[in-house]
Amino acid sequence: MADKNIICTHCKKQVAIEKHVLDSIEEELWNRYAAALSVKKNLLLGYVKNLAASEKDLTKIWELLEKEIEAALSLEKEPVKKTVLNCWEFKKCGREPGGAKVKELGVCPAAVEQKAAGINRGTCGGRACWAIAGTFCGGKVQGTFAQKLASCLSCEFYKKVAEEEGRHYQSSKEILDKLHPPNYSI
Repeated sequence: MADKNIICTHCKKQVAIEKHVLDSIEEELWNRYAAALSVKKNLLLGYVKNLAASEKDLTKIWELLEKEIEAALSLEKEPVKKTVLNCWEFKKCGREPGGAKVKELGVCPAAVEQKAAGINRGTCGGRACWAIAGTFCGGKVQGTFAQKLASCLSCEFYKKVAEEEGRHYQSSKEILDKLHPPNYSI
């Protein structure tokens, strides 16, 4: 018994179709629609996760920049007049000339960088290590200033120097200007 007529897409004639066949076709179409919707949903969820990860990265960078700004604002304070430590003394890395790890790891560039002598009251580059390429922190060589900036901005020694030097703190830009000619790119 025919419950409904449909128009054939090929011959354009009305064709009788039984209800159970119609129900079967409708169920198949809904299943296909649900499967396609699920695929699109998963794609969108992937895009959202990627955006969230990118947002996290940007948030970390923003937080580091805020800390740098905070440090710059704290420069209004006078430095505490006391003996200060160089990075190798604070970190106890043993890479200063004559240090315990020189044979194994070599002398750290910060420990011998004469152009940085006196910056932030340090010996050689001992209180400007974040701006000196090739320093060794966290168990590996850190690379150029640009490559290690994020790591250095969160370093306890970097924060300590900024706090101790107060308004006399010499910024990364000032240090780089002393270490490299004006047309040097980082």
